[in-house]
Amino acid sequence: LYGTPYEQGYAHGELLKDEVQALIHSVWKYVENEAEEMLESLPEWLRHLVADYGLAGALDITYEITVKYTGSYFYEEMKGLSDASGVDYKTIRRIHLIGELTKAQCSMFGAWGEATKSTGKTLQIRALDWITDGPFQDHPMISIYHPMNSSYGQPFANAGFAGWIGSLSGMSSAQMA
Repeated sequence: LYGTPYEQGYAHGELLKDEVQALIHSVWKYVENEAEEMLESLPEWLRHLVADYGLAGALDITYEITVKYTGSYFYEEMKGLSDASGVDYKTIRRIHLIGELTKAQCSMFGAWGEATKSTGKTLQIRALDWITDGPFQDHPMISIYHPMNSSYGQPFANAGFAGWIGSLSGMSSAQMA
């Protein structure tokens, strides 16, 4: 994926339109079906927020709260993905904020120093175990990003899902995981 964040999102959506549509629609359906169970693990104030505004409304409020802490490139890439795939931008944005709303977590591990004395190298592992029975794993994607210039970062490989923006796991050209 080459260019600006918008152009990268557009290329993603254009190349994998059917897969993007399938992931976004299946994730939304999954979350709606699992909402009651997910709500049980949330704090009471958050359960009331979802009850008062619905899932879409609660995710829109999450966006309003977090947008100032998120680089514009993130939303620019989503906009390109939406424009090319035909999937509604707000739906894509909402899907990407489910983890933020629910405070979902993946397991992570890092080791260095004495823990890796046989190699002396830092090791990092991330297990994508937030939703293991959902539709994400039906849409795997490995992408190589080539940002237009250094203001957008450096080239990197991303292990993720068709229709998903952001890095779940990967490696940059600087060999940073």
